[in-house]
Amino acid sequence: MTKTIPTWALTLGAMIDEEAVIQVFCMDCKVFRPFTRDDMTTLAEKVGRDYSLVNRRCRCRLTPGCNGWNRFMFLNGVMRHLADNEHFDRWISSD
Repeated sequence: MTKTIPTWALTLGAMIDEEAVIQVFCMDCKVFRPFTRDDMTTLAEKVGRDYSLVNRRCRCRLTPGCNGWNRFMFLNGVMRHLADNEHFDRWISSD
């Protein structure tokens, strides 16, 4: 099945304008947290509104001491991984 990421989820600026619902999560510590409009705005001020969270990850900042990877999800009916087909399969199978 082909995953399609809507155009409003491709850049921080579009997510902010759309008031998108985004979550950050860690598959190791299993913690989810909203990635708020303030979070998106702060990040956009650092990296620009054209920055994309698609296929992005960073070391876990949700749980002290966790060495997992934080990834992003977007709400489009249900929460969906913010990753394309190629990266999604790799994310699920390994870190």
